[in-house]
Amino acid sequence: MPDADTYLFVVCFVADGTIDALAAALAADPEAFAVQARWLTHDGGELPASGEDFHPTSYVRESVRRSPDDDWSDPVEYSVTLQLTDRVHPFCALIRNDEAFRRTVEHVGLSPAVVQAERGGKWWDTLGLLTQVMKTHGRHWTLSDQGVIHFGNVSWSSDWAAEKAAARDRLLATYSPEAGLGEAAGEGVGDDEQDQADQ
Repeated sequence: MPDADTYLFVVCFVADGTIDALAAALAADPEAFAVQARWLTHDGGELPASGEDFHPTSYVRESVRRSPDDDWSDPVEYSVTLQLTDRVHPFCALIRNDEAFRRTVEHVGLSPAVVQAERGGKWWDTLGLLTQVMKTHGRHWTLSDQGVIHFGNVSWSSDWAAEKAAARDRLLATYSPEAGLGEAAGEGVGDDEQDQADQ
């Protein structure tokens, strides 16, 4: 969509004017390629801007073959340093749709990426490598004072997915027009969620 000015990656909004605030912050900083919201949790907490490197190094064993009929090569082992914090996170980011961004998406993409190196490789999560390429254009990303709820990491654990789906459903019930704003429509809505609804 080259005719769009920006792209918005969204989740669960908790305050009016969030998109306007992101747009104003992006417009106020011409060198920024993106503005990211703060990561709020459904229980009233807040996570670091771009996650944490819980396991800063991963170890990889890699084997390749040239065709389906060839034998696998002897495995090669190497380590990669995880670059989780050095990126704009896609859970809620407003990204300027300019030529530098479009060319980076075209030639590099938005996906996670691994770089192998003699002195140790690096691994970037989604938008991580794109963030590094945008630095070569003199561009950076900023953190907004606005926050949104993000139900992250649901693909890692079925238990996490079920827990967060239940929390999502409670929030939807609480804020649905049928329930009425400020009424907890389902059992188990937390105090923090009820306080937000009452406001």
